[in-house]
Amino acid sequence: MFKDLMSKKNILVICLIFIFSCNRERKVIITQNESNEYISIYNNSISIKKDSINLDVPIEFTSNINKLSNLKSVIVHYFFDNKHLYQIDDYNIYYKKSKKKIYAIEELKKEDFPDQILIRNSNYLISKKEAGNLLKKYKINKSINNLKFGDTIKLVPYNQFKKENKYIINELKKIDDSIVFRINVGKENPILVKQKINW
Repeated sequence: MFKDLMSKKNILVICLIFIFSCNRERKVIITQNESNEYISIYNNSISIKKDSINLDVPIEFTSNINKLSNLKSVIVHYFFDNKHLYQIDDYNIYYKKSKKKIYAIEELKKEDFPDQILIRNSNYLISKKEAGNLLKKYKINKSINNLKFGDTIKLVPYNQFKKENKYIINELKKIDDSIVFRINVGKENPILVKQKINW
């Protein structure tokens, strides 16, 4: 009877180890990092308001997604003000280290998916007056009115901008922004990880 009890106990321990291993395998860790990439003013002629101009804001994430042994593919969805944005048209994804643009992230194989990504969204609008004040503040001798479609003016690193322009950051915080990572693993249902953007 003692041997039977020990045998059952051993089986239970093995099952618990297996379950723990599976859970550990499926645990996805995604962390937003405060970016030191430059924030920019960007001229997008399709802006809704004629007196506004776009602010190109960098967002960075570190993840362990590429460590999942059964990873098949990853799709990144960006939700801005409760609206689903579309990659390339509304935002761009880059390898953090090389700054190489990622066009079809859902087609990336496990070994090609980076552990650090940089996302740039240029859908944030500020008034041209605010933009002009930023240029003066950072002693950039350029005019907002002279910007052509697609032109970009670099300001300062985001982590510096955040400290020095809290009123703009507070406006960004009012918008419900989030990133959703759709992670396809093996034949199982995709893992969905929603990450609210922390400004």
